[in-house]
Amino acid sequence: MEFLRTKRLLGLACVFAFFAITSPLLARYMVEFLAAMVPAEEALAFIVPDPVWTDSYTQFYGNIVQLGTITLILLFMGAISAEKSRGTADLVMTKGLSHVSFVLSKFTVMALALLVTMAISIGVVYGYTYMLFDMAGSMADVFFGAVLSALSLLMLVALTLFASAIAKSSVLAALLAFAGFLAISAVSALPRIGNWLPGNLGARSLEITSGGGVHPDLWWNVGTTMLLTAVFLLLAVLVIRRREGE
Repeated sequence: MEFLRTKRLLGLACVFAFFAITSPLLARYMVEFLAAMVPAEEALAFIVPDPVWTDSYTQFYGNIVQLGTITLILLFMGAISAEKSRGTADLVMTKGLSHVSFVLSKFTVMALALLVTMAISIGVVYGYTYMLFDMAGSMADVFFGAVLSALSLLMLVALTLFASAIAKSSVLAALLAFAGFLAISAVSALPRIGNWLPGNLGARSLEITSGGGVHPDLWWNVGTTMLLTAVFLLLAVLVIRRREGE
């Protein structure tokens, strides 16, 4: 009820819908747009390849990683910290609600909202891509790639919940979650061990969506992503439990 009344679901749906609609359009007409903006005498200096259907998914997932990450953090940064500051967290837990239920209930609602929004968005991207390019790839590959991308976003939600449990304010929670996201991305960029970490799951999902097949390290990426999601949720429970005991 809180998720609906605070318009977070509406905000999440609007952002993903914007990405889903604009990504195929930008991929298809970017060349024409650049050609219209650049003077004819300077056009020869630019070599822009003709757009292909895979550019739609590249654009979509690129927006998800950049702006989508910030959106999720801003939407969920006060999930726990705001309730602690208002005193409602203490109220519900003194009525018998366990710390585990408190955290998992929030994560479950956020996860369901994210998964439904992601499913609808990737369906819009698929349909729009087919309309603009007369092909959109294998539906099974596109769906599998979307599932992998959703796993990385669920890890981000768990990280944001953990940051919200630690922080005393929503702003501090957002900064901690973003710092954690940057740290995971930085470690994932390392030459060897980075290939197994969650930061590369987005690239794996794009490879599958584009018909490139399953990367040998994919299941390592999936495993570490799910493990970190569970760890962040566990840490959020432990932090709340410790503060309740103080």
